Amino acid sequence: MHSATIDSTSWKDGKRHLWLLGAPIMALPILGIELAGATGWGLFYWFAPLFIYLAIPAMDLLIGEDRSNPPEARVPTLERERYYRYAVYAAVPIQYLSFFWGAWVVGTQSLAWWEYLGVAISVGGAPLRRRRPERAAADARLGSSSRETRGLSRSGEACWVALGLCPAV
Repeated sequence: MHSATIDSTSWKDGKRHLWLLGAPIMALPILGIELAGATGWGLFYWFAPLFIYLAIPAMDLLIGEDRSNPPEARVPTLERERYYRYAVYAAVPIQYLSFFWGAWVVGTQSLAWWEYLGVAISVGGAPLRRRRPERAAADARLGSSSRETRGLSRSGEACWVALGLCPAV
């Protein structure tokens, strides 16, 4: 791996401030619901999953591989830094707000079946998925707190992990 050649004492997280972008992702269902209400286009109820599963991977392909991962020797130090943990915890209230906002829309609005499905998947689809076995094995090697500090491929799951509500694999 490329990061193994980096001196662990000189490595600095140049993208530290970007960790806070994980929290606003939790508000995508609210944005989609509001766009649907403002435009009348029911497709916006699907905004969150479309953005997460189409737009983010497309940006990943355009930007390319991130070669600035921390060296393994720095991981224990990063796990002790509160900043990374709090960056994940910041998403928890937004996840709850999105969930209850979606519940309010489903309970008070007359929608087509596919719009109901879009809201349901947007506000609860990611946290309900189980972790992949290879992620669980990696977590076991790195310790339980590594999920909060190293990030997740599914930001919605981060909230459930932070609260300790993620099912064990």
